[in-house]
Amino acid sequence: MVVGVVTGPSGPTVAPGGQDVAKAYGRKLAPLLSALGVTGKAGETVKVPTSGTISSPMLVLVGLDSPQQSVAQGSKTTPEPTRPSP
Repeated sequence: MVVGVVTGPSGPTVAPGGQDVAKAYGRKLAPLLSALGVTGKAGETVKVPTSGTISSPMLVLVGLDSPQQSVAQGSKTTPEPTRPSP
């Protein structure tokens, strides 16, 4: 299972789409992220054995930066549509 992590004002948090994983870990998630040194910065990758907390044996946390930066970076990397020559 791969889940995005974003930076937030109170530390890293699961990105939209990862709410089921966050719910499964409950209040244990924030201390886990802290103990592992997860920041949510773009390019960060952390593998976590789940020990049965979720059905997948391994959780991979991938840093996406802040939600605003992820959207802005995505728009920069999206190619402009090509238009036919007149």
